[in-house]
Parts: sequence; C-alpha cells; structure tokens
Amino acid sequence: MTETPALQILAPHEREAVRAFLRRLRQQFGDRILHVWFYGSKARGNADEESDLDLLVVVQDGNEPLEEAIGHLALTLSLEYGVLLGDHTIGQRRFAQMRARQELFYRNLIQEGTDLWVWERGCLPVAEAPEPYDTGTLQDYLRHRLERSREDMAWAWGALERGEYRLALNRAYYAVFHLTSAVLLSLNVTRRRHSGVESAFHEHLVKPGRIEAEYANAYATIRRWRERADYAFDVEFTAEQTRPIIEQADRLVARLERFLRESSP
Repeated sequence: MTETPALQILAPHEREAVRAFLRRLRQQFGDRILHVWFYGSKARGNADEESDLDLLVVVQDGNEPLEEAIGHLALTLSLEYGVLLGDHTIGQRRFAQMRARQELFYRNLIQEGTDLWVWERGCLPVAEAPEPYDTGTLQDYLRHRLERSREDMAWAWGALERGEYRLALNRAYYAVFHLTSAVLLSLNVTRRRHSGVESAFHEHLVKPGRIEAEYANAYATIRRWRERADYAFDVEFTAEQTRPIIEQADRLVARLERFLRESSP
C-alpha cells in the first residue's frame, strides 16, 4: 500500500496504530469495509493532547454486532499503541443519505478528511467514483436536493440583508449547484466536479432547449462570483454588486424547479 500523506501529520506511534487498524480491518472484514475516513482535529493539524484519532468506518451492511466488533478492534489497538482511536461505524445507506442531503458533517468530512481506504485498496476517491450507494428512490434524492437548494437560497437572501456579501454569493451558488445536480440526475446525467456540473448544464439543458438560452451565461456568472467571494480575500463586495447575482441565482433556481415539476411523471 502507498501511504497517504495525510498520516504524516501524526506521531510515529499514531501512524503505526492507524496502519494496524487498516490492516486488521482488511483481514477480519474484507470487502464489507467501504471507507475509512480520517478526520477531525488530528487531520486538520490543530489537535491538543486530549484529541482522539477520529476515524469514520463505512460498511456495506451495518449492524450492531459488526459495529461492536470494529469498536473492540479499535479499543484493542488503542491500548496496544497507547493512542485513542475514536472510531465511529455507519452503514452505506446512512452514508448515502448524508451525501445526498449534503449534511454538514458530510461536507466537513469531504473538505478536511481523507479516505484512507482509497489508499488501502487503490480505488478512486469518493468524489470521482461512480455512485455506489443506495440513496433511496430518485424522488427521495430530488426532494433532498430541492430542499437544500431552497435553504441555501434563503440563506443567501438573509446574508445579503445582513451585509454578509461573501456568504450570500457562496450560498446562492450552492443553491444553483445542488438543484442543477438534481435536474441532471433526473436526465440520467451524473457529474461530481463543479466544472463538470456547469459543462453538463450547457450540454444537457441549454443546448437542447430544455431551458431558455437566456440562462446560458447565468451559471458561469454565479459560479465566478462565488469563487471571487471565497478566494479573493483582498476584494471588498458591496450590496450593489451582490444583489444582482442573488437575483440571477433566484431566477435560475425557480426555472430549474419549474423544469423538475414539468418533467415529473
């Protein structure tokens, strides 16, 4: 196995404990293990002496005996190596729900964590892999994405009124991103990267005439302003700059919602 650079932040005995945990998971549970995420303060590099080694284990068929067995393994290795492996085990369906709903814990996990099982098995990272999970019905997924889009749009308007212009631009973009992803999935089109979703928006929605050409530049504009808000720290934003982008995002979200309604059986 090629070791992930994420573990280099750990002390030598901690790295050995994690390696042993991964090795024993493979030996004892094999393909029942889907992911082992390293996350939390140790992964971020801001841990203190009381911090755990936080590990999220995702299994194919979550059940209490399996969770207890993994917990016992973590405890055994914690005692053996003088560390505290803070393991948490969930089933693939629960992980799929977190992903479909873009729950806060999942977003933090993806942003700052590392899937150690990717390195253990040599497979694709979760962001690039085909969807391997049971997320419920398509309608469940679309409903979750629609709810999330509406929440983000409401946050965008609230942030605008409070003068939090960077946050407003960020939330407006994600309202569009989540709903566009849902619309594309309703057309059996799946993209993971932000650039891929934007490209598919043009290819599968604008070019075939499924939505009007007036929206052709909207997605790119909203994304560009979100990137400036997130990364251009020397730029000051104003209400006059921000409000037209929020309005544009609101119109695009409304149009995408109408597309979903009109295309539903």
